[in-house]
Amino acid sequence: MFYDIMLSKIINFVKTRREILTRLAIIKFSFRKFLSKFFSGVKKNQEDIILVIGVILISLLSFSVGYITAKHQEKIPLKIQHQIICPKV
Repeated sequence: MFYDIMLSKIINFVKTRREILTRLAIIKFSFRKFLSKFFSGVKKNQEDIILVIGVILISLLSFSVGYITAKHQEKIPLKIQHQIICPKV
C-alpha cells in the first residue's frame, strides 16, 4: 500500500516535471522567435529609430538648459502701484 502511494506520487511528479519542461521549451522557442522578429524589425528601421532618439535627446537637453537658466535668473517682483479701471462699454 505504502509503495503504491509512493510510486504514484513519483509517477505524477515525473509527468508534471515533463509537462513543465515541455512548456518551458515552448516558451523558450517562442521567446527566441519574438527576439528574432524584434531585432530584424530594429535593423530594418534603424535610421528612423536613431532619428527619433536624437530628436528626443535634443528636446530633453534644450528643456534642461532652459530650466537651469531660468532657475538661476534673478527676477524682480512686480509691484502694482496704481490700479487702472477700464470704462464700461
